[in-house]
Amino acid sequence: MPMKRIALTVILAGLAACEPAFNDKVDVQTLLWSDTTEGLPSAQLYVHREKNPEAVVLLSCSSAAVQNQWQDTAVRMAVQGYLVVAAVLPSEGGMKERAVSALQQVIIRLRREHPHLKLGVVSDAAGAMTCLQVVVQDSAVSGTALLTPGKEIAGLDSLWLDSWQGRPLLLLSAGEQTPQDSDPLSAWYARLPEPKKTVWLATRQSGADLLYTDREPIIRRTLVLFFDRHLRGKE
Repeated sequence: MPMKRIALTVILAGLAACEPAFNDKVDVQTLLWSDTTEGLPSAQLYVHREKNPEAVVLLSCSSAAVQNQWQDTAVRMAVQGYLVVAAVLPSEGGMKERAVSALQQVIIRLRREHPHLKLGVVSDAAGAMTCLQVVVQDSAVSGTALLTPGKEIAGLDSLWLDSWQGRPLLLLSAGEQTPQDSDPLSAWYARLPEPKKTVWLATRQSGADLLYTDREPIIRRTLVLFFDRHLRGKE
């Protein structure tokens, strides 16, 4: 067997052996809200069993399938000191108002239950406009990250650009070619005030499917670095 293949096999075996250690350190549970409130979405909670969390990250998921795809990333972020909540927020046509209301309620509840921790929000492309619509009006959100195809965000509305308060925004952009300046997303993003960051993920995959590819570690590391800086004050 070629040396490179042997080395890769050893590395993969080592990663597989480490996986139970991550799971042993993190409690994963269905989030039961302190009281019954109509409209709050189903959610999964990931928290380190021994360490107190240093910040909260809300993963806004457009479906239960996306919620499952985020699981490995959520576990690993919890190991690194984040309380992670993965909530399913419907994004199909006719449900946008319901999704906006649900996201607003979740953010309010998380701020109420964790008032001393900064909050960040992550969304995939399907829920990006819902996410932007909510966080642009809520100063409680200290950082926002969007995982999106390279060319556009569905339903992009410049209205939210005019209301953006200059809080940190991370764009994880995916596709076979980098977006051109003429693309609606690129034009919108170029006009945003700092701080902002774009990470290009060159791949044929897009959306939450990226979490099942070799880009997943890049996405996770980028999210941690971004939120470490803007939620935990680490450089």
